Amino acid sequence: MFMDEILLERAADNCQPDSWHRAAPLLSGLHIDDDAQPAIVTAWLAQALPSALRDARLLVSKMAAQPWRIEVVSREHMVVSLLDNSRWNLHLHELPEHHVHHIERADRAVA
Repeated sequence: MFMDEILLERAADNCQPDSWHRAAPLLSGLHIDDDAQPAIVTAWLAQALPSALRDARLLVSKMAAQPWRIEVVSREHMVVSLLDNSRWNLHLHELPEHHVHHIERADRAVA
């Protein structure tokens, strides 16, 4: 499933640096390079399973249009928070590379 490379780059560039610096050490448990940059998050979205691809494309376009923050909840769960106050829960799997298998918007989440 193809996503526009320029859009992916723009989305990665909009990550708030302080957010990334807090998240990066927590990502080391995910077997990614120590010098990984926010583009790793957009790469995971680009490799989303077909069931999550529609939301992944929507999220990437929103990330490309506004600043965003990343929060690592666990090895399998991260939250992307956008300037528009929307929150997106990313659920990851590693088979054999990390990818998003499910995306849940916090406003749609069941309490």
